[in-house]
Amino acid sequence: MGALTLFGGILSPVLWPPAEGVTLPSLTQLPFFMFLVGVESFTFALGVVFLMKGRPLIERLTEGSKLRGQLMYFSIAWQLMSWLPHDGFHRSIGMDITGLLFLEYAFHLTLIMSSMVIAYCFFKPLESGA
Repeated sequence: MGALTLFGGILSPVLWPPAEGVTLPSLTQLPFFMFLVGVESFTFALGVVFLMKGRPLIERLTEGSKLRGQLMYFSIAWQLMSWLPHDGFHRSIGMDITGLLFLEYAFHLTLIMSSMVIAYCFFKPLESGA
């Protein structure tokens, strides 16, 4: 998992370089941004590991519904993995308002929806007394 984290941290600025004209962080701010990239890279790696190993556990938790299991599986993975590209796109889009609008819908709306899916998948078995 460490290699995936490192890979994500190194690859992020290559895939999403800063937009032209964007003010770069000061030396005082830089460590805070680096910390965020580190956390995002770690959660991205955790999401990859979850995709590789989490399916059997999700299937056991959602035995009654294959669709609920698939939705929960992909929702958890998306919540873990989306932060690295989300931040990267912010960096590369800069202040392009149309680009920011698309970005917010693509990430924020899907994260809200995936949170709702996970909450539903959590409460559904409790509702039926399972």
